[in-house]
Amino acid sequence: MSSMPRRARRSPPAQALAELDASLRSDLESGSFFFDSYETCEAMQEAWGAVGDELTTEFIAERPGERPFAWWLLTHGQERPINPGSGAEPEFIERLRSGSRFKFLHSRIWLGTLTPIQQDETEYLQEHGLLTADELSRIPLEEPEDETVSMGLRISRRMCRGPRLKRSEDQDGGGSRVSGTRA
Repeated sequence: MSSMPRRARRSPPAQALAELDASLRSDLESGSFFFDSYETCEAMQEAWGAVGDELTTEFIAERPGERPFAWWLLTHGQERPINPGSGAEPEFIERLRSGSRFKFLHSRIWLGTLTPIQQDETEYLQEHGLLTADELSRIPLEEPEDETVSMGLRISRRMCRGPRLKRSEDQDGGGSRVSGTRA
């Protein structure tokens, strides 16, 4: 009798993305929830293992240049850097981090300086080569003067128009191009 190698059986996903209730999906996407949440990082990790790839694909299709909270926490495993110009005191940052369920800072908070506390998601993903080719083709380039002054406040156009790709100078100085591999 010949012995054929057997593939280990994988247990079926805990919940398919289509079956995930709105509150649990919101928890994976934003780290916030309405009624139900993942009580532990392990519970979120299990759900993310079952639906993370599909949810990330859908999320990027709707919001190019951004990633779901669970992607940052569980896949990438790093917080975005703090913007030095945000004016956020280290104690404030630590209170935000320690007040979060998993002690992980994923903030879209803008302080009085109108500078986000953390580096912009699109900018971070672009700098680290983490944007897909499809995203690169769908995110517009930032305007050369991407700020306006209104009622004495400097307001970034990004606040109103969504993500933009940064321009960088060609090495020969002959014009601007996008950093990365935009088709």
